[in-house]
Amino acid sequence: MKPIAISALAMILLVGIVSAGTVTITGICRNNLLPGNVLNFTLLNTGNDTAQNLILSPVLSGAHPQNLTYPIPSLPPYVNVTTLIKVVNITRNGSFPDALILSYQQGTSTFQTIFPCIVDIGIGTSSQLYLSTNTLASKGIVLINVSVVNGGAGELDANVSEFLPPQFSPTSPSSYIVDLGPYATKNLLFTAQYPSASASYTGAIGAQYFIDNVSYARMAPISIVASQPVEKGGTGYAILLVAALAIIIIGLIGRSALKKKARHRRESKRQD
Repeated sequence: MKPIAISALAMILLVGIVSAGTVTITGICRNNLLPGNVLNFTLLNTGNDTAQNLILSPVLSGAHPQNLTYPIPSLPPYVNVTTLIKVVNITRNGSFPDALILSYQQGTSTFQTIFPCIVDIGIGTSSQLYLSTNTLASKGIVLINVSVVNGGAGELDANVSEFLPPQFSPTSPSSYIVDLGPYATKNLLFTAQYPSASASYTGAIGAQYFIDNVSYARMAPISIVASQPVEKGGTGYAILLVAALAIIIIGLIGRSALKKKARHRRESKRQD
């Protein structure tokens, strides 16, 4: 085998190891309903691989979606797909903290994510509550510290809830009812178990209260970076081991070829 062929083989092997495709999906929610009480929601894939068999499931408060699920056959890279969701059985007006849950396939794997969204039904409202959050993820548990501030002069009873991906398992109440006096602040703690895989997740904390039967809402996005140590028997270690062995084998083959070529040169000089 010639050295140039060895280099080409090395390139092929390494490309095969590192060229796994990615799917990165962004959700764009229009807060205001379209005429006829229709929610406009758009998905965009900015990865380099195609998402297959997508299922969108709206989770609404103050109303219901006309269908429980909305299928999308596929979402190729840099393609956006808009889903129009008819909102029915409206019970109250105002702004509501809602979410849309998405499941999809990439190859043989299935993934789920959540897209929190404030939905204005009837007329949108401006909340006097303010939220600040910080998260800490370690050893399979995420801690979400939430500070809730009443920025107004009136007393409020607010429902503060977490919006996390479906694969998270809450280990604390998923919502709290808090009584906030004028300009008062309260701190809350949400905890949940997250999957064992290393990944980044998004979610939100939502706060809602009613005045004169009209809903007011606020949302604060949260980002959770879940990491796990790579075990020696894990997939990541196996890939690195295979790559290292491939490089060593290629090097040995190349060394053998060079030695053989040098031996031929020596034998040719002796014959001369």
